Amino acid sequence: MNAAKHMPRVALVLALALCSYSSIAHAADKSIYDPKKIVAPPIGKIAAVKPERFVMPNGSVVFLLEDHDLPTVSGVAYFPSSPTLVSAEKAGLAGITGQVMRSGGSKAHGGDYLDDHLAAIGAAINSGISNDQ
Repeated sequence: MNAAKHMPRVALVLALALCSYSSIAHAADKSIYDPKKIVAPPIGKIAAVKPERFVMPNGSVVFLLEDHDLPTVSGVAYFPSSPTLVSAEKAGLAGITGQVMRSGGSKAHGGDYLDDHLAAIGAAINSGISNDQ
């Protein structure tokens, strides 16, 4: 009676062992992994893209490029700023400013309110100031 109880487990172990053996035997044939034998397809033509450009009332330049392949919205904004514009006595101010620009909220809504509402729609807004941007 106990043997019948353990038969499904024994069958599963045997099936896993057979799968493992076949994958080990297949891996032993290293000729299929030889990079010299890989045939790369020709590179297709890359279509040129031209974003829409417009200027906001505050003077910020916006480049808009729509891509309807994924149901997402992504945006990047760059403004003229740099830690090098801050004097040595105020070292670190640019980094703090970059973080607080987003986490501090806005005039109408605090940071926690924005966090909750952005999370509710699956959105994210990040900000920062660095030497390379």
